[in-house]
Amino acid sequence: MTEHPDEELDGDILGNMEALADFETTMNQVVKDYADAQTISDRRGAVVGALTAVYKMMAEIGMQRVAGPIFEVAVALCAVDRGGVLPLFRVDERPAHGPKTAEGIWIQRAVVAAALEQRFRTTRAGLTPAAAEIARWLNGSVILSGVTNGKTAVVKWREDVSGRMSTDLARKVYDHYCRRAEASSGLYVCPLGTAAELRLELQIWGSAGNPKDPPLNGGGR
Repeated sequence: MTEHPDEELDGDILGNMEALADFETTMNQVVKDYADAQTISDRRGAVVGALTAVYKMMAEIGMQRVAGPIFEVAVALCAVDRGGVLPLFRVDERPAHGPKTAEGIWIQRAVVAAALEQRFRTTRAGLTPAAAEIARWLNGSVILSGVTNGKTAVVKWREDVSGRMSTDLARKVYDHYCRRAEASSGLYVCPLGTAAELRLELQIWGSAGNPKDPPLNGGGR
């Protein structure tokens, strides 16, 4: 018996939903593995796991034809653990004016900016004292590496990210953390009210909370 086109479409939708559910389950575990990583190699393994999950999901929904770049990055990262550097990770030519700040870094800065906004709204002690406290929370962290004045940098990141278009990814991250669960409760969807909460979120977004801590350093940096 020939299947009706609508039945075929329903089957595709169901298959995509199952693939997405599997992807979500895998990514939840990957995020946990990343946060619990004891060495740089462990963190790299979690990243490979995330890339593999994306590749698998794309294959399951029929998009493997355009998933090649994701597979290439995963293979290159695996080679690093074996002591090799594939061409993808070799820097043979550098931009004339230096590299732009990567989007991933701006996403991490958006999380810090949102922590400042939350602190500012909660304490009502002023923007400068709130920024100074956030900078203290991140003292010695990767995200403040090379920054001369952490307090000033945090304020500047808030100004930059909050002024971006609403469609910008860093702005979306910032808005997410600034959103309250309910207007009446005053509770945030994802609180960043302590140093531990902020560092955990930065770990999830790919920035180790403090490179001086052995569990996150692993001697690999």
